[in-house]
Amino acid sequence: MSFDLSDAKNIIDKSILLNGQLRQLEKSKLKDVKIDFVIHEPTDGKFQDAIDEAKAILNENDINKQLFTDLKIYSEQIVSHIALPS
Repeated sequence: MSFDLSDAKNIIDKSILLNGQLRQLEKSKLKDVKIDFVIHEPTDGKFQDAIDEAKAILNENDINKQLFTDLKIYSEQIVSHIALPS
């Protein structure tokens, strides 16, 4: 998910939309779900307050999820969970 958007309002709006979708998943019967968000933050730090608020919004639901901002850390975690056949 990219938060490298044109202004703070767009960043907040995107997180509100995603939070609404996550809240719908909360109501579903598919409770054994985990969602990983790999977040691309703006490179200039200009919208850091909006990014922090967007992350808080995404955490306002009870869906099993994890937020990553470092693709390397996320990739390493995924690789560690892959079981190769013997």
